[in-house]
Amino acid sequence: MDIEKISKVLEGVLVGKIMDIPKHPNADKLILLNLDVGSETKRQIVTGAPNVKTGNTVCFITAGNFLPRPYLTEGKEIILQPRDLRGIISDAMLMAPDELCLSDDHLGVLILEESGY
Repeated sequence: MDIEKISKVLEGVLVGKIMDIPKHPNADKLILLNLDVGSETKRQIVTGAPNVKTGNTVCFITAGNFLPRPYLTEGKEIILQPRDLRGIISDAMLMAPDELCLSDDHLGVLILEESGY
């Protein structure tokens, strides 16, 4: 049995509450999430996540942090970079349970209130 240190997986993971979900102005399948991250700074993330709604508390990582284990390719770590998603820059990514090494579930992002985590 191998022992795997997962602290690096959780490094940079933040939690925010979805305040509202405006439509993406240039894409039908993408939405914008305005998050309250517990400070004066609000964060906007572009996503296609099918299971989010206003009031949900979600986990996310910001640009400059390592993407978790499912994104490792050939043992190489990948650092999240800001991306232009149809004209809007997103510098963060919502996390699914498998991306946080909590389960194999990748059907949607982890919603903390509904998950029991």
